[in-house]
Amino acid sequence: PCIREGLRKSAQPLNLNVRSHMSSTEQSMHPKTTADILDFIHVVGSSSDDVARILRLHGMCEYFLERIIASRMPGGSCLMDDERFGFYHKLQIVGAFGGLDSGTIGALRKLSKLRNRCAHQKRPQVAPAELVEIGTIAGPHFNNALGDFEGEHKEFRALAWAIFNNLSAQVTAPEIAAEKLKIPT
Repeated sequence: PCIREGLRKSAQPLNLNVRSHMSSTEQSMHPKTTADILDFIHVVGSSSDDVARILRLHGMCEYFLERIIASRMPGGSCLMDDERFGFYHKLQIVGAFGGLDSGTIGALRKLSKLRNRCAHQKRPQVAPAELVEIGTIAGPHFNNALGDFEGEHKEFRALAWAIFNNLSAQVTAPEIAAEKLKIPT
């Protein structure tokens, strides 16, 4: 709650000591959850440049896809070392596993198209409507977050929150459960 509240109110890049803003419940979170939240905060608050934010969000999503593959495919981590194995391939494999719902897969495909456009245009611009389109595909977390966030870049922050929620629910929770149950991954 405290982290989300801080993100909701902040329209500026986040340069804060996150631990000092966390409740005692949040401070006792599993280290994987804490690490994921800190990564999320870095993605959301580290840049005022639209393109840099999109690139960081895309990178965070790719990291989650890699974690899904590594945990569900024997020897899957060796694929991550192959530079020809890109975001598209990772998303296809995760989709084949049934590792993500269709809304998240669709949103990640649209995000990837936006990222590629941003990476290859001389002066790319990202319209809030583009982020809303992707967020709508991502599902109800986006609409809920869009109402919660205020200020500049609220569409981006709501999109990042929705995608983060969808991915972390499919990645972090099973990792923690496997760890607690001592299931080898």
